[in-house]
Amino acid sequence: MIVAIRAQYPAEGEYDWGESLENLASIGVIELAFHSPEAFVKFVDPIKVAESILDVGAISVPTIHMAHASLTNLGLFIPVLVGTLQIAMAIRCQNIVVHPNYGVVKDFEILYDRAILPLLDDYGCYFLWETFSSKRRILPAWEKLAAFCEKHVRSYICYDVVHMKRQTEEVIEDIDTYGHLIKGYHFSNWQSTPFKQHLPLGDGVLDFGQIVRHLVRTDSEASITLEYLPEFHDRLVPDAVRLLERVYK
Repeated sequence: MIVAIRAQYPAEGEYDWGESLENLASIGVIELAFHSPEAFVKFVDPIKVAESILDVGAISVPTIHMAHASLTNLGLFIPVLVGTLQIAMAIRCQNIVVHPNYGVVKDFEILYDRAILPLLDDYGCYFLWETFSSKRRILPAWEKLAAFCEKHVRSYICYDVVHMKRQTEEVIEDIDTYGHLIKGYHFSNWQSTPFKQHLPLGDGVLDFGQIVRHLVRTDSEASITLEYLPEFHDRLVPDAVRLLERVYK
């Protein structure tokens, strides 16, 4: 089981990317994340991004979080996907985390098989659809998302536990039910009053000691990525170290 830290690429130069990578080298594993699809197309050079990671040497990338392009706009979605796949091939990453978008996508399953799957095949990559409970998304978790992934090759799940607003026991049940489809986890905590998500592991309603012990017992090979709000980024590395100790003790 791999423990990673989410690292968002500064498409428009918000901070020093090279310095950020150096700071994360002590953990050595990141989820490379992009946010704006428009900024990705306009500013991101896939070769330069890959080289920036390879130059550090001590960084591996089990997952890339694709910019939030919508399948309702294929003219933007496909270029973002191709650029992401180019980065993935260069840094030997196979897993692309993607958000199921809001809205209706006509003939979505046909679109996936004809427009997306051939690209995933060409680059040897997989989609990890991130979990969201909203029925306004094209693949709400759990039933529709799981059914789609069971039916379509190269489609798996990235289980973001806070997006589902689950309690510890429910997360464990989800792992037992859908673990065979889950290739990645996004770990952070949440609180209900007032509602807040992407908190550090020890700061909310979820008991990650129980969750991690259960994951270890299942022999899961999925990656775990810590994803915190910016004000808690100074706790990412210490929490990742403690999480690794729990996984491998």
